[in-house]
Amino acid sequence: MNLEKLLNLSYLFHRYPPGGFSWPLRIVLIVVFGGAIAWGVYSGLKNKKVSGYGKKLWYKLQIWGWTSGLVGFLLFYFREVRALYLSARAYLLIWLIIMLVWLVLIIILHKKRTPDKEVLIKKKEEYEKWLPQARK
Repeated sequence: MNLEKLLNLSYLFHRYPPGGFSWPLRIVLIVVFGGAIAWGVYSGLKNKKVSGYGKKLWYKLQIWGWTSGLVGFLLFYFREVRALYLSARAYLLIWLIIMLVWLVLIIILHKKRTPDKEVLIKKKEEYEKWLPQARK
């Protein structure tokens, strides 16, 4: 594989690139985009069962999965049918990078914004300390 081609803009943005993907790359892309859609479906099912901070995470992962999979398959299709201007190699490369960065940001921001369980338990105990106790 010639990695110098990744720095050549005329290669990456060729308006009508010759041929489609090789079979190993096709399989990898189908697995990646199909896995993203499967993750979106799983996240949608999981989102209905959880509440609180977990619900927000699963909703964001559901949106990521569906968007990444559908846009990825669309770009994959454009490349396979050699659509004029839409089949540029750079679009798929950029989309794969955006997918990865988006997923990393979802995970990092969830870890940053979600308080620890110990902190939540302490706050709940502190709150319940001042509530009137039920008589037995």
